[in-house]
Amino acid sequence: MNTITLSKAKYENLEKKATLYDRLFRRISKSFFETEEYSSSRIKEFLSQDKISIKSRKKIMKLLK
Repeated sequence: MNTITLSKAKYENLEKKATLYDRLFRRISKSFFETEEYSSSRIKEFLSQDKISIKSRKKIMKLLK
């Protein structure tokens, strides 16, 4: 484990910030951080649409050279 040394003022400043962030995150509703779960068929659908045509790929490669 690494140890760092802080002045008392810096430590108190960090402690105040941590307390503030803790209060803020507790007030934010859980629905704000919703996540979506996708079925394997939906993931396959995303992957199938996540492709470009050979023509577009060639244009991109040409521009990148």
